[in-house]
Amino acid sequence: MTRRDFTIMTATRILFFSVLARCLSLFKISFVVGSSATFFSLSGIGLPLAGIGRAGTLVATGVALTHLAFKICFAGVWPSLHLLAFIIPGWCAGLYWASRSAWIRVGIPLLCFALFTLHPVGFWATPYALYWLVPIILFYTGYSTIFATALGSTFTAHAVGSVIWLYTMPMTVGNWYMLIPVVIAERLFYAIGMTLLVRLAQWIETKSSYIPALLARLGVPQRS
Repeated sequence: MTRRDFTIMTATRILFFSVLARCLSLFKISFVVGSSATFFSLSGIGLPLAGIGRAGTLVATGVALTHLAFKICFAGVWPSLHLLAFIIPGWCAGLYWASRSAWIRVGIPLLCFALFTLHPVGFWATPYALYWLVPIILFYTGYSTIFATALGSTFTAHAVGSVIWLYTMPMTVGNWYMLIPVVIAERLFYAIGMTLLVRLAQWIETKSSYIPALLARLGVPQRS
């Protein structure tokens, strides 16, 4: 692949996943505890998948920067730690798909665990942060199925988002404990959604190889 083809492919994928994430963000799931105007949305399914495939790290980073630019230019929101709670988690989830490095799959959850427990409120809600052991366990057990990768990815996003939320929004210890049973359902939903999207893409790719033969049988002229 030439440098020009690589650039076009990367730019196309960044555009595709940016539009996909934007469209999926219109489908709200539930309120984010601690805010009366912020929702979880289906973008948590599509955004991490930017990290799949060639140049996944570059594509995931490009999508995150595009998201940030959109927020600044069109939504009129200026960069802040609170704003980054809606960008960095998806970026880290994309990096999880793009890389098998321990720096990503173990380092990020461990860092988040440390930052969470160092906070005076987070310290007393430490059981909440135990969810972030999931990506670490998956890494060291060697599970690499699509669902396992999706699960590790979504819990990585959850870890990053939770830590940023902890340091930017007023939350009580009781709030964090209240979320513990909600998190597992929410993350399983995202992991299953990502798995289904990947399987759908694989199925379409497989079937696309039959299209030329099908057109030939139907007598449809094809470009040489």
